[in-house]
Amino acid sequence: MRNLIVLSFYILALLLCNISFATNYYISSAGNDSHSGTNKSSPWKTLEKLDSFEFKPGDAIHFNRGDKWIGKFRVTASGESDNPITFTSYGTGPMPQLSNPDWDFEWDGVVMRVSADYIIIENLHFIDGPMHPYESNKDKHENVYDMGAVNLTRDSEHCTIQYCEIEDYPIGVQSQGKYNKIYQNYFHDCNKGMCLPYWGPIAIFDGGQYDEISYNYIINYKGDGSGGFDGGAIEIDHFMWGEGHIGYGADYIKVHHNIGIENAGFLEPEALENTKGNNYLEVYSNFSDDYKWFVSDSDLHNSTVRNNTSLRVLPWQKPMEFVLIIEGKGNKVFHNVFIVANKLTVFTTEMEMERKQNLYYCHDQSVSDPVGIPKNDTDEIISDWKKLSPQLYNGNGDLLRPRPDEKGVIKAWVPTATKYEFESFSITLPQYAIPGE
Repeated sequence: MRNLIVLSFYILALLLCNISFATNYYISSAGNDSHSGTNKSSPWKTLEKLDSFEFKPGDAIHFNRGDKWIGKFRVTASGESDNPITFTSYGTGPMPQLSNPDWDFEWDGVVMRVSADYIIIENLHFIDGPMHPYESNKDKHENVYDMGAVNLTRDSEHCTIQYCEIEDYPIGVQSQGKYNKIYQNYFHDCNKGMCLPYWGPIAIFDGGQYDEISYNYIINYKGDGSGGFDGGAIEIDHFMWGEGHIGYGADYIKVHHNIGIENAGFLEPEALENTKGNNYLEVYSNFSDDYKWFVSDSDLHNSTVRNNTSLRVLPWQKPMEFVLIIEGKGNKVFHNVFIVANKLTVFTTEMEMERKQNLYYCHDQSVSDPVGIPKNDTDEIISDWKKLSPQLYNGNGDLLRPRPDEKGVIKAWVPTATKYEFESFSITLPQYAIPGE
């Protein structure tokens, strides 16, 4: 019996040795890096402290609401599937602001560079990022793939960015890893170039695999790129420049339940012809009221665009204005509503794709055939806006555009698989979504 008791204590001691005890850390502009950082009364002060600290699975790092930081830090320690490392906020008032406005070719304007797994970034406000100085550094064009307020590198997996506000950042969030999730964030008001003269600002830049981009509200991301490359809401890119910047291939990515308003295009899957997995992009249940295009790509394969509401009624005075270009093999376009104006048609040339039960309507009656190519037996050209009311049109024939209500909720309508039937989804602005402690 005594030996059994001793053995039991020995096993218990081994188990206790393997238990990881999570710690809460706090950072405030009124703190001090010599403090323990483990309670609100003795917080750390600088982002540099975070850059040198080895966090453990389950740890949470809390930024004080109402405070502001300028700087940057790396995240290299990983969490676990049931014990992620979380960067969040505490207190009351506006979300903590973080910025890195001064360009250098080591950090590229990044605030958080994540090379780790199972990291959660939430309830933070990233603001005022720098442009890439391309004209004076043309040999370093590939550094755009190191940009982003938050940059999830190729060494990141299962990371989540949620309930954050990203304002005036030429690349808001960039992901090159796997299984990362960009969920219910608010990207807005960036009109400076990401890398002029070629690229305008892009809210979400993704070149990973199995990523998910969902329930984001993206408004006014557009710039002054040459040749029509003016930025936009989302770009899927397999990172073709430089060995150190090659992503996993931009395959198996889901883009759904996002709202794009007045951006220079909603979605651009770019240069995907050489990717390993042959794309399999799923674009569904999004609402786009953007300039330039809804989806544009000449190399997309085995992908599906379904159940989206696409308004292409805003006038665009630059080159490269259209609605949908999807060239490649094995693509499907099902159950979408396309509303156009300004003499646009949804298609400008025949493309190899399967089309089924899409609705087409010309808002200003500037064209009689908004499809642009011969329609099939399941597609329908709508002659009366009342068939799209009350979800997309009010009783006076005015388009209904999603905007936040007094509680920060934005509601949008997208078509179902049943003709003339719609379903709604909502996005809550992050400052309303998670209250402070």
